[in-house]
Amino acid sequence: MRLVADPMAVVRAGLGLGYLAGAGALARRVAPDDDRALVTFTVRALGARHLGEAAALSTSGAPAIRRIVTGVDALHGSSMVALAVRGGWSRRLTLVASLEALVLAVATGLLRGRRSSR
Repeated sequence: MRLVADPMAVVRAGLGLGYLAGAGALARRVAPDDDRALVTFTVRALGARHLGEAAALSTSGAPAIRRIVTGVDALHGSSMVALAVRGGWSRRLTLVASLEALVLAVATGLLRGRRSSR
């Protein structure tokens, strides 16, 4: 297996670990009691997705992988905008998630990983 030095893999790994570790605390801070379990689950799923994308980006330099990861982020960002339009207590949270996903999509699409010599 060849590793690829990819700054977006590092960013995604950090986000993923942060989301997995802090999902419960975030849910307690932003969600009403009835929605905390769902928010915790959703944030953990997002964290796991970021870790998976980090692994894919760091183990493959294939442009197809980068395009898939970028597409997933763009789709996620777009869906969060649609959810924010629905309104309710989650509007601000979904707009932040949308902005994060769209920034990650652009950054992943623009930054290219360098192949490691290991």
